[in-house]
Amino acid sequence: MDLLPPELLQRICIYLPPTDRLSLSLVCSRIFAALEGFKCFSSRDLVFACQDLAFDSEIFPAVCFVPVYIEYDLLYIFVCDSWVITTNAKPRNSRQSASSDGRFLPRPSTVRVQIGNCPATARVHGHDTSLALCQCDRHDTQSLLSKVLPLISSGATSLDLEDELARDHIRDYHVHELLTQCAGAPLTRLALSNCDLVSVKPWTMAQIAQFNELQELIFDSCNFPVSESQLIRGMAPSFKTLSRLEISDNHQITDKLARSVARCCPLLETFCVSGCPSVSALSALALMEAAFFRVSQMLTMHVEKTGFDVDQLNRYIHSPLFANPNEWRLTPTAVQLGYEKSAVLAEHKNAVCILIYV
Repeated sequence: MDLLPPELLQRICIYLPPTDRLSLSLVCSRIFAALEGFKCFSSRDLVFACQDLAFDSEIFPAVCFVPVYIEYDLLYIFVCDSWVITTNAKPRNSRQSASSDGRFLPRPSTVRVQIGNCPATARVHGHDTSLALCQCDRHDTQSLLSKVLPLISSGATSLDLEDELARDHIRDYHVHELLTQCAGAPLTRLALSNCDLVSVKPWTMAQIAQFNELQELIFDSCNFPVSESQLIRGMAPSFKTLSRLEISDNHQITDKLARSVARCCPLLETFCVSGCPSVSALSALALMEAAFFRVSQMLTMHVEKTGFDVDQLNRYIHSPLFANPNEWRLTPTAVQLGYEKSAVLAEHKNAVCILIYV
């Protein structure tokens, strides 16, 4: 694209309708500058294109986060080689500002960030925003995150990070920028999927502690650069509000996690450590001992592919060393989830129970 002469870009643009003309301009900064210099699109064209964006944002090769007004002036542009974010439009009067800003400026509640291969893309669909970014030297992903995230994360309640890299690790500055720019967001859900974080600094991971009202915390198949104890300290500020904790397929997680959250998470309803081979029946025992510290009368626990042994748990609960010996009963069962799922129902005589998927 960089090799095309400006004259050719102008001739191509002449035959395009206004919406396609603006889409072409957002491919890269060079095309935008060329088309703007030739006056190939007007502010009226820009309004029509952005009106289409409000109803179907995927017509753009890139996403445009911008308040749009009937009389439109474009003040400045944030540029990346792959896509452009336009922002900070100036209204002609306060009436236009009040009526237009709420309609055209996306305020997503869910932000999904994927670190993978080129090219970088962005999509807005309803209340969800999806950013697919790369780590190549050609694109300044860190700068892009610092400019885009403040625009879309102010009202976000859910943040997802997914690692799609095949031969590389997520770099520290990407995670640092992501957590830093989302520090002021009212997050209630944080999810990391398949993230290889071995190149991330411990003090970067410690920024998780700034989110102190999380209700759901999910680490699916992640490798951490910190110990289990440090990870627990990072999660601790959200223990009072946490209702769902999932850490799956991780060799670092032991029974210490269950012991740490058992008496500190009064709202806990789901506890998942499936695929963590160092977890044993002691995790279930700790959660059973602290059953009356929780608000909910039922806890769902996932211990698939771990060292959990139901016979060992049965011996523990009948031991005189157990806090409530002979008050719990274990019942093997099967739950229909479209297929038959093996489980153990741990019931207390006071109608408190834990459903353990094995």
